[in-house]
Amino acid sequence: MCYHAADPEMVDYAEQVELERQRPRRNRIGPLRLLSGPARRLPDFIIVGAQKCGTTALYAYLEQHPDVASALTKEIHFFDNNYHRGLSWYRAHFPPRMFRRRTTGEASPSYLVHPLAPSRIRATVPDVRLIVLLRNPADRAYSHFHHNARKGRERRTFDEAVTREAERLRDNVDHVLGDVDYFVTHYQFSYLLRGIYASQLERWMKHFPPERLLILENRDLLEDPQPTFHRTLEFLGLRRWDPEYRIHHHYGYDAITPETRERLLGFFEPFNRQLYEMLGRDFGWEE
Repeated sequence: MCYHAADPEMVDYAEQVELERQRPRRNRIGPLRLLSGPARRLPDFIIVGAQKCGTTALYAYLEQHPDVASALTKEIHFFDNNYHRGLSWYRAHFPPRMFRRRTTGEASPSYLVHPLAPSRIRATVPDVRLIVLLRNPADRAYSHFHHNARKGRERRTFDEAVTREAERLRDNVDHVLGDVDYFVTHYQFSYLLRGIYASQLERWMKHFPPERLLILENRDLLEDPQPTFHRTLEFLGLRRWDPEYRIHHHYGYDAITPETRERLLGFFEPFNRQLYEMLGRDFGWEE
């Protein structure tokens, strides 16, 4: 059975089961859960990114809230990597419709940068609330690199990786951000691209009104989590409540060299200024 990628409803049950059989066992959705997909809800909120900016911590805090029902997994990646699996597959990750009194959502941090995610989400869940976490892009890039190195995906030095990427991006950022083929090819190694936040947010703002977007800074969540979390609860219409605040998935690695950090700050400086002007807030990422 053929279907058009723009219409995820067109994947039938037999196709879904076959697609699941091709996935690693730990990530599979069971046949009965797939069958129940149409009877399940769509998310009330999505944390769309950015990667290595605290999405794991924020989602962990939210799923402890007594009025939040967790998704089957935090990162579903439907609107980027799994869109072809169909909407019933996506629904299969969420609670049944009968649980309307509880809020549910997911957190897939690559949505923010994906060229098609904003339009796909707008078409599927137009009233969803979107949460964005940002971090000094130099620190984000370095953390992303070590994440890949720890997973065995990256064998270059950090300097080699970002120098090569900077060459690809030079004078071509807007085109690259809208190029699906580029994103798929360089998905794992977009250390610099993911930190060019203003251009990414601009695309989301074309599809969603400001009241549907909550933009937070990673440093606030890390250093003073309670007011940041309470702001998130207010945005989602949830009652004030406090989880156990702690650092999630913190891995140690050598500090970035001053020379490399200075070079990265110089690369990101014009993009950061664009972001500050867009949001009316200076994050002070020049140090």
